[in-house]
Amino acid sequence: MNILLIDDDKSFLFVNSLILGKLKYINNINKHSNVQDAVSFIKSDFEKEGRIPDLILLDINMPVLDGFDFLHLVQDFREDLKKKLKVAMLTSSIDPRDKQLSFKFPQVIEFFEKPLNLEKFESTIKRISN
Repeated sequence: MNILLIDDDKSFLFVNSLILGKLKYINNINKHSNVQDAVSFIKSDFEKEGRIPDLILLDINMPVLDGFDFLHLVQDFREDLKKKLKVAMLTSSIDPRDKQLSFKFPQVIEFFEKPLNLEKFESTIKRISN
């Protein structure tokens, strides 16, 4: 399973990549600290290799472009790519409106509050793997 972490907090990226890296079914973890780099990575990897992340863990609150900006940009992706993407929001936001807005995007399948709860994460992985 390939995971993409998108968060501006580099310590968060480091810690969560260590935690997720210990799970036997996680083969690869890519990390990006801004939306622009993540979008470029997804498009490039799909066009060159035909690969997409199995799950994207996305923060909401980031400078310049935030998690919602990422989700809006995804809507402009090629249809075959857009339909395959699965996003789980992983955020410190406790605003219920953020959760409601997140689920308006068809790619969003889960909303996690930081810190990452491995039990909930593994439950989501089982659900998307079936």
